[in-house]
Amino acid sequence: LLNLTIADLALVASLPIRMAEAAWEATWKLPPALCPLFVFLFFTSVYLTILPSPPLSVDRYLRAAFPVQYRRRRRATHAAAAAAGFWVAALAHCSVVYVAQPNEAVNGTACYTRFAGPQLAMLLALRLEIFLVLFCLPLAVTAFCYGRLICIVVTLPTTAPGRRRRAVALASATAVAFILCFAPFNISHVVGYLRREDPPWRAYAVLLTTLSACIDPLIFCFSSAALRQGL
Repeated sequence: LLNLTIADLALVASLPIRMAEAAWEATWKLPPALCPLFVFLFFTSVYLTILPSPPLSVDRYLRAAFPVQYRRRRRATHAAAAAAGFWVAALAHCSVVYVAQPNEAVNGTACYTRFAGPQLAMLLALRLEIFLVLFCLPLAVTAFCYGRLICIVVTLPTTAPGRRRRAVALASATAVAFILCFAPFNISHVVGYLRREDPPWRAYAVLLTTLSACIDPLIFCFSSAALRQGL
């Protein structure tokens, strides 16, 4: 949750640069060296908001499926290792911005948008790999764990109705937010790879990724009993 909060804050902090770029009619008026750095930080924060979802869902599923065994074996080092793993995955994949560079000079043009030839082919292939590793795999793990969690909570005769409703609502809200915010952008990777060019609606899909910074606090706020009681 701490890593998710850091990623959301980083995503929000990057939005003023996006606003300025839009106000400049999609031209980059800052120093050219800041363009790849900004793109690197922006998309790293996007995928750092995706990658905490699988370990959170695994944690909740194991708490419900194997409460005694999991409580005995759970260690803070496991969470730290998971956090380090998805930081490394996000940083490594998004560092492609320093490998694939636009064909034209950045200053006075759009930042990190115009690619052709071998640079475009490499970028599209890497985006497809990002779609599979950083989106499909986390989505599959999250869907399985929350699906099993709902089955366990609903079928247990000792589960209170209120807890049952909260578990179903939390799992449903997390799944809807995950798909709404990140599916269009990652699907644009596949469409771009098949068409060998970026789809025209990709910019709007990027907008949806920033919506996660608004939805995540609401989901995790209302999933906490202590916060609900405080409110």
